Amino acid sequence: MKPITILYGTETGNAEDCSEELSEELENDGFANRVVDMEEYDCSELPTEDFVVVVTSTHGDGDPPENATEFLTHLTEERPSLSGVGFAVCGFGDTSYRYFCQTGKDFDKMFEELGADRKIERVDCDDPPEAEFEQFAQSLKDYLQSQTGK
Repeated sequence: MKPITILYGTETGNAEDCSEELSEELENDGFANRVVDMEEYDCSELPTEDFVVVVTSTHGDGDPPENATEFLTHLTEERPSLSGVGFAVCGFGDTSYRYFCQTGKDFDKMFEELGADRKIERVDCDDPPEAEFEQFAQSLKDYLQSQTGK
């Protein structure tokens, strides 16, 4: 299995910090991975990935963070086939906003529409995200361990 790719979209750094923590936890459990800012990700690699984890906040009125805009636009306009790509999504938001975790929901929907295989259910984290994100991380690790016996 290729290394797991963890892509983050963030405005304030929370999604990046949590992605780095997730990376460390996965590495400690024997799962090779890489953490990539969505803005720096080469979208042409996406159809060749084995497993992609999306960790993203929602900005403003349901909008993606600035560093995630181009990646989400690529998915919606180019519509690459993601058949054979496993994925999991964790959205960050604040329930006081009308479009709570909308960007996470948008990525989850797009990956599914493009044929990717959801491996665990999306988790929407209210601010502060730590407790719900840990639940997401544990579900992800449980899934990976069930597939590899690690």
